[in-house]
Amino acid sequence: MVSAARRIGSIKRKKKTRIVFEGLRGEENIAALCHREGVSESLYYSWSKDFMEAGKKRLASDTVRQATSNEVKALRSEAHDLITRPAFEVIKAADEFCDRTTAPNQLWQSDFTYLKVIGWDWFYLSIILDDYSRYIIAWKLCTNMKVEDVTDTLKLALQASD
Repeated sequence: MVSAARRIGSIKRKKKTRIVFEGLRGEENIAALCHREGVSESLYYSWSKDFMEAGKKRLASDTVRQATSNEVKALRSEAHDLITRPAFEVIKAADEFCDRTTAPNQLWQSDFTYLKVIGWDWFYLSIILDDYSRYIIAWKLCTNMKVEDVTDTLKLALQASD
């Protein structure tokens, strides 16, 4: 039989972060979340406290530094499941948009950018960009890449353009 300490130690940081995010979202009560994930509530609250403390430290020491080669290697090893290029090409801009835009709001572009926050997890920045001015019309920081995130960002852009 595997000891509780060994089981706790085997839970990966990514899973801990996901569980804490789910708890912080408040879509499900903590007791139900912990039961579903097979962790005790006290362990969840310990992770949540550690997560918040790490965030406070990170924000308080908001310094710029170069990543070490070990950190870069670790990030690359974690990035194996990321989508590196689209599964298909929707349109070729050269074929469809041979006439350049001549004014703002004629054509908007959307994009997701991956951000790795060391000590936390991956985040995704959804943006709407005006093709003519190259200004960012709206943006949203997301914890995943879902259609709803792009739709929400587009709604923000439509509100900003009024």
